[in-house]
Amino acid sequence: MIDIKVDGLGGFSAITFTIEGHANYAKKGNDIVCSGVSTLVHTMVESLHEMVNVGKIIEDSNEKFVFVISYNEISKNHDNITTGTIIATIVRTTIIGLKDISRAYPEHVKFESRGIL
Repeated sequence: MIDIKVDGLGGFSAITFTIEGHANYAKKGNDIVCSGVSTLVHTMVESLHEMVNVGKIIEDSNEKFVFVISYNEISKNHDNITTGTIIATIVRTTIIGLKDISRAYPEHVKFESRGIL
């Protein structure tokens, strides 16, 4: 099972995405559930880096992926509301997609969030 945890927003100092495990929906290379989760998360990471240059990969192994967006990083590097809107839109869109996958494949994906709407 893929275990997805998203922590942040409600007064925390960062938004953290932690993804662990494998969906085991199908054989490696044919697992659409794993591919869906991976595509959403990696698109978020690349979009945040390319569009607003925020976020840091803390761990990227075969078993675990951890990505952090620090509020200090945002406030130091960006002054306007547009940047915050871009970050919020990318993060919320990713969360919506991950929740949708977890609802469609509950035996293969568990989604938890704390401090995220």
